[in-house]
Amino acid sequence: MKQVTQRICPQCGYANGITANFCLQCGAALTAANDFQVVPHGTDLSFPVTGLDLTTAERAQLHHLIITMSPTIPTGYQSAGPIFVESAVAPQASQLAAWEDLMTHLYALLLARHYLGAVHLQIQPQAADSSQLCLYGEALTAAPQP
Repeated sequence: MKQVTQRICPQCGYANGITANFCLQCGAALTAANDFQVVPHGTDLSFPVTGLDLTTAERAQLHHLIITMSPTIPTGYQSAGPIFVESAVAPQASQLAAWEDLMTHLYALLLARHYLGAVHLQIQPQAADSSQLCLYGEALTAAPQP
């Protein structure tokens, strides 16, 4: 499987070459701590989330969020009700940018409301503007302990 190591800027998210000491997009300083394995057309929660001003605790919490399209709520969790986020980027302009914008808004919502994840995620066009995307789902919280 093809994968490439790149230096991802923690300020703007730009994927720089592995030898870059400064971001080619915004000029931020880069080090080996900014090196990430990039698999073309795929990612996971270890990839840096850009566009969010996160505390150290919030950044650590990202790695524990459950995010799935499955309609089944995992054991130990319960529904906190429906959620949705909108993309401010039209997919016609850039599908990758529209997806990243949706995910950034989803992470922001989950962290701000102290949710533990989201299930039954679906992407649909916005009702008011079909050129924009919405992500619908169900938020998760911890189930009460007996």
